[in-house]
Amino acid sequence: MISKTRKTVTIEYDKKKKRWKAKPGTLELKCKENDGVVFNAKGSKVVFFFPEPEIFNPVTPTLTVNRGKSEELVLSGTIGEFFYAAFCLADKEFAEGDSPPMMIIE
Repeated sequence: MISKTRKTVTIEYDKKKKRWKAKPGTLELKCKENDGVVFNAKGSKVVFFFPEPEIFNPVTPTLTVNRGKSEELVLSGTIGEFFYAAFCLADKEFAEGDSPPMMIIE
């Protein structure tokens, strides 16, 4: 069961910097097991890669989000700092965050 606590990551094109960006670049979460993270894809289909997939329940190493859509993953309750990558298929490049995008789960 997903709790009502959710945070959102959005991947979108930054016209000024001419780069795909993860917003926020660093997502800080004060969370517990079963909290959710919503991943949005604006302007491109995006494939997310999670090197430490055990932070989600069920374990999720990759997530594909179609352009203009959102997908939610449920957190397992694992605490720490976790990097991820988001590949934007429209321009075939990775999104930037706070070099690289990361989630801090407390």
